[in-house]
Amino acid sequence: MNQIKVSALFVVLLSLLIPSASAQGRPVIVVMPFVVGLDAVLPYDMQQLQAVTHAELKARFVKQPIDIALEAPANPPGKVYVITGEFSNWKAGSTAKRVLVGFGSGREGVDFHFTITESGKKVVDKKERIKSQFIGSAYQGNVGQLGHPIADKIGDAIKSAKLVPNLKQ
Repeated sequence: MNQIKVSALFVVLLSLLIPSASAQGRPVIVVMPFVVGLDAVLPYDMQQLQAVTHAELKARFVKQPIDIALEAPANPPGKVYVITGEFSNWKAGSTAKRVLVGFGSGREGVDFHFTITESGKKVVDKKERIKSQFIGSAYQGNVGQLGHPIADKIGDAIKSAKLVPNLKQ
């Protein structure tokens, strides 16, 4: 009789654990369109920058158990993280400085404040000065080079905050 009670208890506990384990699906990271601060001028299309960031993050985390989306899913399989960002203090690059001075000077840059939230709670809140890439900068344009560096900063923050399960460092 004791063995039957133990078996029944095991089945009940197992049935309670299985739905909660399956409810914990892959987390979703939603990249929202970025905004430009009131005092800033930025010659970028924010929806295009959102698409570039989305694509870069998808490529970076392609082998990780996470979904990167442009909109929050109606029935998310797991946690939903939302990325928002605001740009200010944009500076165009200078070909003359890059070629004549070198050492990373003359690159395009912008101040970027971004947050990653989960259920309204801030998980990441960072302010960064983002500059265009250094390698090959003497040959790049003065504007339009910030998509990859922005996605890199956000990706680094996702990695540091350990938002991705089983993320290989």
